[in-house]
Amino acid sequence: MAAEGNTLMEIEEWIVKTINSCTTIQQIIRSRNLIDLYYKKLSNETNLSWEIKRHLKDNLVEHYKNTKLELIQNKA
Repeated sequence: MAAEGNTLMEIEEWIVKTINSCTTIQQIIRSRNLIDLYYKKLSNETNLSWEIKRHLKDNLVEHYKNTKLELIQNKA
């Protein structure tokens, strides 16, 4: 699965879709790297304030955590 665009919003939507498509614990753990890479891109390529960048990352991390928890609960 590849991102369909280069805008920050399109990349963020792609990360959410990727996280949603994870069906194993290994996949969800690997998807966390996408969030870190996205944050790095935000830091290096935008003039957004750190508060906005942190907010965007925190939202993705929260989605990641919830999805990971659902996978763990479904495996139990």
